[in-house]
Amino acid sequence: MKRQLSLLMLVSRSQLYRTILILAAMAVVQLGLALWRIQHPDINAGIAVETVLDWWPFRWTAALAMAGLFVCFGAMGRRGGWVDYTWYRLPVSQTARMFWSLVGGVLLFLLVWAVQLAAAMGAVFLFRQLQPERYHQQTLFLAAYRSSYFHGLLPLADGWRWVATIFRYVGLGLYGGIAMIRSFCGKRTIHPFVSLIAMAIVTSPLGSYEWEIIVLGVLWLMLCTAFVWLPRWAELEEEEETP
Repeated sequence: MKRQLSLLMLVSRSQLYRTILILAAMAVVQLGLALWRIQHPDINAGIAVETVLDWWPFRWTAALAMAGLFVCFGAMGRRGGWVDYTWYRLPVSQTARMFWSLVGGVLLFLLVWAVQLAAAMGAVFLFRQLQPERYHQQTLFLAAYRSSYFHGLLPLADGWRWVATIFRYVGLGLYGGIAMIRSFCGKRTIHPFVSLIAMAIVTSPLGSYEWEIIVLGVLWLMLCTAFVWLPRWAELEEEEETP
């Protein structure tokens, strides 16, 4: 079990600092955009908190941050690095390496979810501070339903949206884990940038789930295709390890 945990720590630690750096930059940019959106004199009249959260630069910032994470995951196993060296030195099976890479990817993307939610709530806090006359006790609650971006992060009583959100971040995390695995085989990964962009620029009205079903379907279809090839990647990795 100690070896298994060592592998999980290797996967998580190797990407944790980059993940924190990217997510911190994402949060700072989003809060800066929210501040500008709220204070800009030309659009200040009649502005509501959901117009800040659904503003396309605010949404695109999150998509670009996740795209950057996938690039980092895909570069994890570059030859000659300390991660690559430690990866092959740990006396664990290929199955264990794959499993903990997938687990590490999911954990990191759950962190992405948490930071996105924190940044969105930070934008609501800025709105309260800068627009106190438009803020009331129900503002946060209403924003979680009126803003498609915020509602996707915090669905509240929307059971289907909870399922979709969990499947989205677990799916992205699994794909990140697959990108790590492929990097150790010297392979490049076609990242699900289309899914990220679609989630960023397309708003789904409350109660409308068709677009989200399509996006999740494409993402999980890509995952299923990748999982079919996992045994073959393991064989390639074993061939590279064999002198």
